[in-house]
Amino acid sequence: MKIQDIYVATDLSEVSASAARWAQNAKASFGAKVTVAHVVEVSVSNWFSSAMDTFEDHQRVEKAKDNIRTWYKDATGELPDYVDIRMGSPASQLTEIVGDEGKKSMIVMARSGKGSVSKFFLGSTVSRVAAMPPCPLVVVHPEHESLEASKAIIVGTDFSPNGNAAVAAAAEFAKELGSPLHIVHANPTPPILVFDGADVPVESMQASAKLWSNAAMQDLMNKLSLSVGANLSAEISGDLPAVALAEAVKSRSAGLMIVGHSGESELMQHVLGSTAQRCLTEMPCTLIILPSNK
Repeated sequence: MKIQDIYVATDLSEVSASAARWAQNAKASFGAKVTVAHVVEVSVSNWFSSAMDTFEDHQRVEKAKDNIRTWYKDATGELPDYVDIRMGSPASQLTEIVGDEGKKSMIVMARSGKGSVSKFFLGSTVSRVAAMPPCPLVVVHPEHESLEASKAIIVGTDFSPNGNAAVAAAAEFAKELGSPLHIVHANPTPPILVFDGADVPVESMQASAKLWSNAAMQDLMNKLSLSVGANLSAEISGDLPAVALAEAVKSRSAGLMIVGHSGESELMQHVLGSTAQRCLTEMPCTLIILPSNK
């Protein structure tokens, strides 16, 4: 994965310091530049606190940038390459900052510090960006603030183009770090189907699905074996994708997991569910969500 620009999205909280540390650690691996992006969200509270008045005064803007540089240095011991302050919706502003360089960029964020009730009513910036990421999105777990060579990398695939792109990216990480790579495909029991008034036997459907999954996984393993080598393993699980991935992370004490975005709109994700979105709250490691190729 060739990354030239890493954007650390922050609200300057202690929680988001984890994102700063991951980005600084990754900077050397990628040879990338780090920009700290701080978006002042348009809200009633920010209006009355005069937070948005900062943008009317050049000196106040520069002072705010200095405060952000200090925050980053306190978190990492180093200064960022750039600072970008904007006003508006964090998700849309981050998309605008990345622009057309999505394939060469990466957004790094920490898990939301909001409580579950607040997130239910208001959502979180992380989940809104994850709904349609403009580039690879890293959601940093506070216990995994760097790319750890000794830790396994877990990647999920459904053998779709997006899923296999996630596997390819994970293989690059594994090769670069010398880390074990474990591929997970979840193949839960399919629902009962009815054709011409007759039920299709579940056992028959399960057998067909298993044969297809095994063949697809073997083909994927053969393609990766030369580049990843003996550090490559795989499993086909009967659990739901988010459950299977979480179990794989825990059983292998993994430090990083990579999944591909489904390509569905935010509305369709709410209707159909999204493995990437569920992983945001359920994964005990740092998560990378790759944008859809659609």
